[in-house]
Order: sequence, then C-alpha cells, then structure tokens
Amino acid sequence: MQNEIKATGQRGETGERGELPGVGKILIFAYDYPMGNRAYGGGGWSRNAKSKPAPVVVCGEIDAGQKPACGGKSRRKYTAFDLSTTPPTLIRRDYSLDDLRKLGADIPKIYFDELGNMRGQNDELVMAGPSSSGR
Repeated sequence: MQNEIKATGQRGETGERGELPGVGKILIFAYDYPMGNRAYGGGGWSRNAKSKPAPVVVCGEIDAGQKPACGGKSRRKYTAFDLSTTPPTLIRRDYSLDDLRKLGADIPKIYFDELGNMRGQNDELVMAGPSSSGR
C-alpha cells in the first residue's frame, strides 16, 4: 500500500470535482444561448446549424466550495474571479476576457491574473507579480 492516496477532512473539504477553492465569494461569467420559441426550447437552432444566435453573458455569485452555477444552470465552462481578495483574483479563465467585455460583461476594472500580475481594464500590465525564477 505504498502509493495509496487518502482524502483528508470531510466530504466538502476534499475539493470534490467541480468545486472552486477559496474563502469568500466567487464571481462567475458564462455564455448562454437564447432558447427557441417552442416548449422545451425547440424551434430555435440546432448544434449543427450554419448560423447560430449570438451568445449572451450570464453572471452569478456563489460562495466558495459550491458548484459553479449561474443563470439557473450548472456550468462546466466559465470564467471566475475570487472576490475575497482586493483587487479580485482571476482563478479560472475558459472564455477570453475581451470576448466577455464585448458581450457586455462587467469584468473587474483591476484584477490579479493567474501569475500574480496586476492587470488593468484592457488587460494591460499595471504591476508585475512575483518572479517565478526566485531572483
């Protein structure tokens, strides 16, 4: 039993699949597509259609440790910011921030990216983060 992996803590503390780590509130942005004009969403578009409707951005705020959900649906792809830090920290980026802004998302004006760099409104570098080389 040399290579045995053991989980510590209770079930919610082990970092189950789909949960976001963190301390406070998490802000989530995701794409959503308009429903069709019939019951159960039929009559709109198919996934193989040549032209699909443009996506809309939905956002939601959840507590850390919850499954990511916004717009009434559980999400697999999303962009998330940890609001417990000042400025907020980008913890997951599945969609381009520029694309989200074009669709009307209210992205934080100043945020920390994944490398610890402080970024401004147009993703320009405001302040460099800690060096990974250890110098």
